[in-house]
Amino acid sequence: MMVCYKLLYMKAAFLTSACLVLCIINSAFSAEKYSLRPHWETGKVYTLENDTQMTMAVPGLGQQSGAGNETKVQQTMTVTVTPEATTGNKLAEIKFSSIKADMAMMGAKMTYDSSDPSKSAPFLQQSFGAMVNKSFTMVFDKDDTYLEARGLDTLSSGTPLGKTKAMSGKQLAEMFRKSFEMSLPKEPIAAGETWNFEEKIEMGPVGVISIKVTGKFDSIVEREGRKHAKLLLDGTFSTPEAADGKQQMVKFGDGSKFNGEIYFDIDRRVATSSETHSDLKLGVGGQEMPMKQTTVNKVVSIEDIK
Repeated sequence: MMVCYKLLYMKAAFLTSACLVLCIINSAFSAEKYSLRPHWETGKVYTLENDTQMTMAVPGLGQQSGAGNETKVQQTMTVTVTPEATTGNKLAEIKFSSIKADMAMMGAKMTYDSSDPSKSAPFLQQSFGAMVNKSFTMVFDKDDTYLEARGLDTLSSGTPLGKTKAMSGKQLAEMFRKSFEMSLPKEPIAAGETWNFEEKIEMGPVGVISIKVTGKFDSIVEREGRKHAKLLLDGTFSTPEAADGKQQMVKFGDGSKFNGEIYFDIDRRVATSSETHSDLKLGVGGQEMPMKQTTVNKVVSIEDIK
């Protein structure tokens, strides 16, 4: 009799354990996955704002008051999405509406405001003015796959800036597109899962930079009454070896890193806000110039085209 009870107990324990394992497996497989790829809705105007703050230490200036470089830049852009009648593709026209900047360089303070650029130094008028009120168009198919960029000749095309050149229109458009896409997972993903990505970006006179990032779908949260995916990023910057053997103007040293978080509106399929903090070890002319940077992006509004 005792043996029978023991056998029954072992069977019950086995079945209970098996049920628990099945529940765990079913839970894992049934976790809802979300597509977190950016989507541009036809007939809408997206107003975007970018705020960037940078502080760079300049060797040799010690702890002098006002030493080093500090920059604050605020940019406002609109993305107007219309259908292309002949193809059914979506045309997203990106326009740089306004730029404001406050800069402290080697103790000298300068400002730029696109509403009154004449009060600014000529080189600021040249560099920022090459973008204000200019636009280009990104073309996407009905599934939001990027196809091409048009109207790049209206943007800065290697405008001289001292002994260097500004970013070309193609580089600027590509950087703008990647800023929306590269930090998001390419495949559907569930809360708690992670992904990795690597990317190379051409930054005009700076050269090519390489980015390696690990991302995590942290959780689903409510923001302004809407369901958002909270994404966390942790990455590094480096300078790849040039194929032609030429030295880049700026190099990213070991320890150049960043972290950030993104809030992605699941229903409207758009990143409504993001914030990144970078700690960079820049090498310029053989000297290291540490730089800290904070970038905040947000969608100010999404409205119907009037």
